[in-house]
Amino acid sequence: MSEIVDQNVKKAGLNRRAVVKGAAWSLPVIAAAIAAPAASASGPTVTFIGAGSAVTYSGGNRSGTAPTGFRISGLIGAVSGTIIITPVGTVHARIGIQPASMFSTSAFDGNTSTTTYSAGTGTGQAIDISVGFFNLEDSAPNKPKPTDEYTYLMTVLLNGSPAVRAETNLTIRFK
Repeated sequence: MSEIVDQNVKKAGLNRRAVVKGAAWSLPVIAAAIAAPAASASGPTVTFIGAGSAVTYSGGNRSGTAPTGFRISGLIGAVSGTIIITPVGTVHARIGIQPASMFSTSAFDGNTSTTTYSAGTGTGQAIDISVGFFNLEDSAPNKPKPTDEYTYLMTVLLNGSPAVRAETNLTIRFK
């Protein structure tokens, strides 16, 4: 049988090595084509909008940097989740998300704030969620000094399967 295939290949002007080489080059292309649909259907993602932008924190009108919001893409309907703001190191000011129609009131556990949110959207849509911040200062003797600058980690979680997590930093300045 092998001899018949070899004879037919020789008649076509090809040899066995050329056929094997062609097949080897086509495998990565076939594998990439199969993997592409799985990657596009991997579920929702969170990206920060304006991360590191200059912002003003109400409740003291302090300056600092933070994202102006976040975008949730690849949705399959309504979404809910949690925003957690955790201090990095020792801080003497708490930061929370300003209440809006989609946010619950922020709850504080020490200097960590937790805010839940929910929003509705159509299948395959993206939604942008704007965020504003407020700060609460500790009282004397732990009151922030005019030279203090604190850093916080902001984590956005999406509930669901699979759960999605995104993180960015924000700062508050007492200058």
